[in-house]
Amino acid sequence: MTECFKKISVFLVFLILLFAEPGFSADSKGLYYYNQKIKNNLTKFPTPMIGEIKVYKIRKTDTLLDIARSFSLGFAELKICNSGVDPWIPPEDEILVIPSEWILPECSFKGIVINIPEMRLYYFIPKTNSLYTFPIGLGMEDWQTPKGKFKVTGKKENPTWYVPKSIRSTMEEPKTVVPPGPDNPLGKYFLSLSRGYGIHGTNSPWSIGRLTTHGCIRLYPEDMEFFYRIANVGTTVEILYQPVKIGIKNNKLYIEVYNDIYGVVKNPVKETISLLGKLGYIDKVDIEKIKSALEEKSGLPVCISVVPATTSEKK
Repeated sequence: MTECFKKISVFLVFLILLFAEPGFSADSKGLYYYNQKIKNNLTKFPTPMIGEIKVYKIRKTDTLLDIARSFSLGFAELKICNSGVDPWIPPEDEILVIPSEWILPECSFKGIVINIPEMRLYYFIPKTNSLYTFPIGLGMEDWQTPKGKFKVTGKKENPTWYVPKSIRSTMEEPKTVVPPGPDNPLGKYFLSLSRGYGIHGTNSPWSIGRLTTHGCIRLYPEDMEFFYRIANVGTTVEILYQPVKIGIKNNKLYIEVYNDIYGVVKNPVKETISLLGKLGYIDKVDIEKIKSALEEKSGLPVCISVVPATTSEKK
């Protein structure tokens, strides 16, 4: 990155901290609390935003995999917004952008919500006005994680993997059963879902933020251990496909764009502009900024407002 970009990144972080949405406050890694006002507006669209963009100076022994994990990010989301940086031997003292601000998906805002294109899980707990968010690994293109509504049907520590016949045929050394232990790709904790899928840990932490599973959802081992203890049987699971999210902060509109990883969206520019038109925002946004964000797919929120939205328009 150029010295100019480094300065811009630092300035961007300053602005975000200065004008941060007061409705959310961060606690430990992955945990956010929201106030009653935000809770009352969680059914609104555009949706609120959480977190903040950060920067990080690379140390001599760092790789992007290490940095992503330490900030609870997936490998892909860190790499995409820092294009051109060698992921294995990044230059020492280089300034990285840490993409730790997110527009919430348009969803039910209850239980577990997974947005496939951003490879991220949100867990909403309305009783405590809190939510957790974690990066995830998802199904390969030939084994896509399905959209739809599910429920957590069971919990298992140290699970045994009974390998489906369809997967055994793809293995170099086919196995019918993989016992608990370091060779088990399910990791130490498993939440079974309806329709035969699951949310689990992994014996390959570097697969988080990538398409590496046969349809299930993976978390970093440390995230899964924590998540396993707070997620209950019967919790609803909503799996969405939203490569483009539109959010609001301080009466300004933002757009956040991810790769259309399963090739679902035929014309993202047309669909996004059409959506803004239906919402009555089309004359309040910068079309060129929208097109640029859709082309870059950085996963970073981009302000697209020309005229701030009013309180009545937000409703």
